[in-house]
Amino acid sequence: MNEPVSAYVLTNQNSPAFWLIDNLWMPLAGSFLTDGNFCFIEQVCGVGIGGPPTHAHPSDEGLYILEGHCTFNVEARQSRRGLERLSQSHAWLNTASLSMCRTQDF
Repeated sequence: MNEPVSAYVLTNQNSPAFWLIDNLWMPLAGSFLTDGNFCFIEQVCGVGIGGPPTHAHPSDEGLYILEGHCTFNVEARQSRRGLERLSQSHAWLNTASLSMCRTQDF
């Protein structure tokens, strides 16, 4: 049987935030809190900034745009949808001309 897990609450005000690749990353349910089972991150990135260079993961990833505009490159296809499933080779970029982009990565 699984052992009970203690509840926790993280918000973008109290998460262990850090800067990486010119993005502010705010883990809300990091793998360190879920025994590596799940990760949920809010990200803020500046104009012309995005995630890591084209990469892939062994599991599915999704990205939801809360504010701003992002362009997703998934395989050879470009998309600007608010929600994108990133199960293949992918990258993304804040394509807004004047504003920050805020996303949730899960």
